[in-house]
Amino acid sequence: MTIELFTLCDGAYNYNDKLTIVGSWTSISVNEIPAKIPVGVAMRIRIEAKEKGKKEMKIHFLNPDGTKVPTDIAVSLDIKQAKEITYINLAAMVQGFPVTQVGQYVVKVIIDNDVIEEYPFVVEMKK
Repeated sequence: MTIELFTLCDGAYNYNDKLTIVGSWTSISVNEIPAKIPVGVAMRIRIEAKEKGKKEMKIHFLNPDGTKVPTDIAVSLDIKQAKEITYINLAAMVQGFPVTQVGQYVVKVIIDNDVIEEYPFVVEMKK
């Protein structure tokens, strides 16, 4: 499995296998701490025929101090290949993502208990 596209955004939607991303970002500003913000996750995954079968995907968020943010996303995939390569779009929204610290957060994408990618993002105070 290869993640071909990953972004955090204001909105992520999957309509008729078309991934729509609104307001992609790598950093976000808040007025105060603590805060709750909407966080969209958009992802396109390429899967080869040899990778078919059932997979468990989790998306974990880590605070700047390394503690886990209690907003995991879990997805069960049952990949039945009809082609040599298949693509899956995933779109999810966390409406009240709890921001308790400023600094660099990390998003971990885990498939079958293996971390396959990590993506950083920054939360800062508005100036």
